[in-house]
Amino acid sequence: MRGEGKSGGYRWNIWLSVWAGPIISAFAILLYILVLDIDIPAIKPRQTLENASATIVYFAHVGNIIAAFVLAGALLQEEYALLLVWMCWSLLFTLFVIILIPMSVFTLLRHIPARIILHSVSLLASLWSLFNVARIYRNRNSHDWDSRGDFSSRRENMKGENNRATGESNVL
Repeated sequence: MRGEGKSGGYRWNIWLSVWAGPIISAFAILLYILVLDIDIPAIKPRQTLENASATIVYFAHVGNIIAAFVLAGALLQEEYALLLVWMCWSLLFTLFVIILIPMSVFTLLRHIPARIILHSVSLLASLWSLFNVARIYRNRNSHDWDSRGDFSSRRENMKGENNRATGESNVL
């Protein structure tokens, strides 16, 4: 998961999965504002289904963008408790998108296939990032001390070392 040769960094696929979701969310919001959420004049007043769908879209995708910044900060700072919070948000976002797919089928507005494709791509990006972050969280306590994965040489050094200048040992 960690990049080779870099201390504290993650590989490119982790960062791509982190930022793919918010980019798709920003694209979804932009598409909804410009194209997908325009009412047909014949269906005034607007249906409750259309209002609920738009509310879920805007709330979920804006929340996903904010959560991605929190996730990036948590990964950089190695704050694993925030990873748990992000995973809970990601499950909620996934539930919202799963609800949006059937709501998009029964809409009275145009561009139904575009809505379904947009929500499906958003769902896949969310599941991909959730899988990667869950792997990071699961492996949070495993440290690779040696490039070969051999812990024996490091354990010998952890027994206690004497400071040559003061003669003190680091063993309590």
